[in-house]
Parts: sequence; structure tokens; C-alpha cells
Amino acid sequence: MANESSSGRRGVSLGLNEKVFRANRSMVVPSSNLYEANGGDSMFVEREIVVESHVPLVQDNWETTWSTFDHIEAAIERSIHCSTQPYVSILDDALGEVAKLEKQRAAKELEKQMEAKALQEQQDKKLAQQKTECTNKNQSDATSNPHVGCSKSKSHVEAGPASSHAAVANASLQATKGGIHTTTAGSKSAIKTAGTTSKYEKERDAADVTQADYVPRNSYTKQIDDYEAEHEQIKIEYDVFVQNSDPAVKSIRLDVAKAVNRTVNTLASTQKQVDHSYTTLLNIRNQYANEPGVATFVIFRVIEAVLDCCEPGCQMYLNPKAAWPSAHLIRGVMAMKSECRAIYYALIKKRCPYVIPRLYLSSNTSRLEALHRYSKDNSSTYFKRQMALLRLHIAVLVVTKDREGLWAWFAGFINASSKPVFKLPLSGVLVTAMRTAGHFCLASYKEQFRKVLSLCGDMVKKGQFKVQNCEAAGMYHEQLSHFFEEYRKKGTLEKPDGFEMKRQEEDLRRDI
Repeated sequence: MANESSSGRRGVSLGLNEKVFRANRSMVVPSSNLYEANGGDSMFVEREIVVESHVPLVQDNWETTWSTFDHIEAAIERSIHCSTQPYVSILDDALGEVAKLEKQRAAKELEKQMEAKALQEQQDKKLAQQKTECTNKNQSDATSNPHVGCSKSKSHVEAGPASSHAAVANASLQATKGGIHTTTAGSKSAIKTAGTTSKYEKERDAADVTQADYVPRNSYTKQIDDYEAEHEQIKIEYDVFVQNSDPAVKSIRLDVAKAVNRTVNTLASTQKQVDHSYTTLLNIRNQYANEPGVATFVIFRVIEAVLDCCEPGCQMYLNPKAAWPSAHLIRGVMAMKSECRAIYYALIKKRCPYVIPRLYLSSNTSRLEALHRYSKDNSSTYFKRQMALLRLHIAVLVVTKDREGLWAWFAGFINASSKPVFKLPLSGVLVTAMRTAGHFCLASYKEQFRKVLSLCGDMVKKGQFKVQNCEAAGMYHEQLSHFFEEYRKKGTLEKPDGFEMKRQEEDLRRDI
């Protein structure tokens, strides 16, 4: 009985099937009269089980049976999954709500901008019409009575500044070396909208970026400019395909766009999912291999869809580590078609000048804000969007192992930051690039990159990146200072979150 009892406990503790265990370890003896060894009185045993320790032909194989199971690991796996599932659901709901709110806010802001822009265009049109009428009237008066016409023209010129001093002041503030458009003095329309037009004057200034001076200027930035010229040539084929009114071509465009958007939006932080997404894009290309323009259309749509994920409320805007699977997808697309690199650089450069980097030069702060498309009204959104785009680009350089591109980026940015450039985003740009590519660059360049880190750390200590009167920029400067403090303590840089993607989703759950 003692043996049977201990074997029962042993089976339970190991989590084995009790029936199988007992079949291998014991024999059931029916109720009977069991006689003592010395032949004494018999004792009736009711439903007794006797364990025979040495039953012939019964193998003690419980150890091999146990080795075929993995009950402990399975139990731990189930326990982790069950315990973390509620928190994962709560986090997903919270992120979904945040994304919804961000999209609503972005939609409202866009609507306001469109309304204000329409109003401004209407006012500009009215102003142009008034100018035309005034010119025609003066010419008519001059034809009928030259002396009177001259007098009226002179009085009009002299009366304008006197009657609208505010408009003159506004125009003088906008005048810079870059040749920015100014509001004509003496216009009633200009006086009424002096407070609301500054934002759209900045937009007109931003259109003048091609004439603005910038740093750095080197072979790397020249190569990117060449990519932009190549993109313009490729875009001709793209525009022809997009503008084709053939119903069959329209159907192809719609099907391809839906498939691409679905592929990009379902991209997850696993290598398996990235491989699946890339295979899907290959299948789309192969399916329409005989259709002219489809391959180029796929490339444009994929890159634009990925860049859209950096917009407010979207994946990479909310979750920094989402940049890595997107970077791997871009790497795959670059291998699919040689023209992809030119398309990618041209499209991302339009959205974020810091990916080159391109820092415009000017001693006028308003001019710099306009050139960099900065908005004081929503500086936090501006910084988060620009950092999301920059993070994606630096991740692309890492996964493609573009060491020369990374070195050129850091060298160009550090040298340019000491010039009269737009200071507000510098801390955010540098800390984002360092967190994303610092570990890779340190492993690649070793002591050379340590010198770069030391130089940047000294610049941060001296306050070269620090700015005033901008809470968002101040937050990034604190992060930058903390980054270099941690580097000085540890002497190394950690891998960025999401850099080592798991093979499949089950591996992600274990890290929760």
C-alpha cells in the first residue's frame, strides 16, 4: 500500500495519466481471502489493491513517457497568454481610441486649413481684380486727360502708405533676402486679412525652397538630387497610367490599390508577416506583368502607403517600433525594381527635409519656419510626424546596410547644425537618428563613431541644440541629454526596440 500510495502521488506530481501510470506499475487483485505467510487465520479484504513490485513482463517506462510531453512549458505558455490577454486587449483599445482621436483632430485641422486657404484665394483674386480695374481706369483717364491722370496716379501712390500703416509694417516684416512675396500696401483686402494671411504667405514662401540656400552640400546630397530628377522621368509613365480612362485600366488600378493598402495596413512586426507581404506584392506584379505601367504604379502606391503610415493617428506616428517592418518592406520593394530608390527618395524628401538632411539657411526665423513647413499652432504634431518619417528613413538605411549613407547623414547633420539653420527640430532629429541607427553605426565604425558620439555629447553639454519657448523642442532636448548620459555610463548603445524582429506572432507574445 505504501508503494501504491507513493506511486499515485508520483504520477499526480508529474502530471501523467493516472490510468496509464497504474497500468505500468501495478496489478489489481480481486477481493479474496489472503492468507498470511505462516498459515494463520484468513483476513477478508474488501476491494483491496495490491501492488506487486516485481511483476514479470511489465516495463517501467514512465521516464520515456514523461520525456514525450512538455506539460510544464505548455502550462506556462497558457498561463502567460491568459494573464496578459486582458492587458493586450486594453492596450489595443486605448491605441485604437488614440488613433481615432488623432485622425479626427487631423481632419478638423485640414478642414480649417482648406477653408482658410479658399478664403485667401478668394481675397487674392479680388485683390487682383481691383488692381486690374484700377490700372484700366488710370489708363482710361490718362488717355482722355493726361494731366489729371498723372495727378490721380500720384495721389494714389502717396495716399496708400498713409492710409494703411499696418499693411506697410506687415510687408516690411516679410521682406528678406530670399525675395518673398509681400502684400501690396494700400489694399483694403490686405488690411482686413493682415492677421490671417501670414500662415499662407509662409506656404507661398515654402514654394520658393528651390531657390533657398541650404546645408549640407556634398556628393551624397547631390546624388539624392539626381534621384529626384530620375523620379520626374519615371513619374511620366506613372501619370499616363493613372490618367488612363479605359475602364479595364481603371479596374486594374482599383484592384491594385486595394491590395497594396491591405498589405501595408496589415503589416506586423514579424519576419513571417513581412515575407508574406513581400510575396503578395510580387504576386500582384507578376499577375499584371503584361500590363504596361502596373509595376511602376505598384511601387508608387506601396511607398506612398508606407509614408502615409507616418501621418497623425497612423501606425508609425503612434508606435516607433513599427518603422522596422515597414523598412524591411521598402528594402524588398527596392530589390523588386531598380527605379524604386529614386521614387522613394523623391517622395520622402517632399514630406521630410531632415531625411537628407536638408537644413535651410537664413537669419530670419519666420523664413526658416516657412521653408521647413513648421506650424507654431501645432508644433507637437509637426515634430512627431517629422520624427516618424525620419525614423523610417534611418531604419531603411540600417536594414539595407547603407553604411556610407548613414555616415554621410551624421557628418552632414553635425556640420550643418552649427550654421544659421532652423534650431527647433535639431534635438529631435539627432536623438531619433541616434536611437535608430546608433547601435548599428557603433558596431560598423567602432572608434570612428565613438568620436562622433563624443563630439555630439560635447555639443549637447554646451547647449548648442537647446532652444527656448517651445515645449515640444524642449522635451526632445531632454531626451537627447538623457541619451548621451546613458552612453557615458554604459559605454555602449542598445539595440532599438523592434530592431530584432521575431519570426512569428507566438514569439512576440513571449516578450509581453
